[in-house]
Amino acid sequence: MWNDPDYVPTGRSSQLAFTSYRSFDNKFKALLELKDFSGPIVPSTSLTFNMFSSDGANFAPDPDVYGLDAPLLSITISSSVLSGSYTTKPSTITVSGETLTLPARVVTLVGTATCSP
Repeated sequence: MWNDPDYVPTGRSSQLAFTSYRSFDNKFKALLELKDFSGPIVPSTSLTFNMFSSDGANFAPDPDVYGLDAPLLSITISSSVLSGSYTTKPSTITVSGETLTLPARVVTLVGTATCSP
């Protein structure tokens, strides 16, 4: 599950999907999807992130995919518990002709990790 307690107006949460695999150079690659994630411009969508780990437990944005513009995101898997956070970037939107600046928000990520071959 992901949870965004600061999402205007009442908070929001939904499911997440996490899939990882070992790449050829003994590094773990992963995809993280925040399902039904809403943003200021798109009312309902999903965010998918490419992640990387050298130990299979601590995941961060894949530098081969994002370079210097990586999202603020981290995942840890320990004893079948997935936890972490994603920090949104500040954004500006226009509502009824008025420009609003939305601050960064911290979205918590938590779940049960199961392994399958």
